Amino acid sequence: LQKAISDYARTAEVVIAIPFKNSANTLRRAIQSALMQELSDGHCAILILDDQSTDVWRDDVEDLLDHPAIVHVAGHCGSPAHARNAALDFIDADLPQARWVARLDADDCFSSAIAVESLWSEGESKDALFVIGSNDLVSNGEKKDSPNFANPDVLLNPSRLVAFIRAFCTGQSPHELPSCNLMLRVRSGI
Repeated sequence: LQKAISDYARTAEVVIAIPFKNSANTLRRAIQSALMQELSDGHCAILILDDQSTDVWRDDVEDLLDHPAIVHVAGHCGSPAHARNAALDFIDADLPQARWVARLDADDCFSSAIAVESLWSEGESKDALFVIGSNDLVSNGEKKDSPNFANPDVLLNPSRLVAFIRAFCTGQSPHELPSCNLMLRVRSGI
C-alpha cells in the first residue's frame, strides 16, 4: 500500500482495478477514464497496482494520485495475470465494502462514462458472478476508431468464440476479447 486508503475509497461498492507495468504512455488516459465513471447509486474506487515499473509513469499521473478514489499499491507480480489476481486479492482483503471489481488494462479506456454503471446494473439484475463489457482501444496514445464490443452473439456461442479467438491470434481480426472490461463479483471464489 503506497498511500492510506481514503474513507471515500473504503465505502465504494465498485472498484476499478488497473494493474500495470511500464505504462507511462497510456496510464493517464486509463485513470481518467476510470475517474469519469458515473454510478447512479454510490461511487467507484480505483485501484492502481504497479507491478515493478521501471519507467517514469508517476511523473505523468502525479496530480491524479491524490484523488480520494485512488488506492495505490505496488507489488512484484511478474505477469499481467498474476497482477490481475493480486488486485482481486487486495480488494477482497482490504476493501470490504466492495461488491464488484471492474478490470481495466492500462492501455485501454472505458467506452463511455456509464460503462461501469451498465456492467454493475447488469450484474446486479441477473445476480451474476461476472459481466464482460465493451471498451475503446488505444494505440500509440490515440483512441482507435473501432471499439472492442462485447458481442453476446460471439461470446456466448462456443464455436463463434473459438473462431473469433483464432482470428485474433492469427492477426486476422483488429479486435481482441474485451476481457479487460471484466467485472467480477468480489469474494465469489473466482
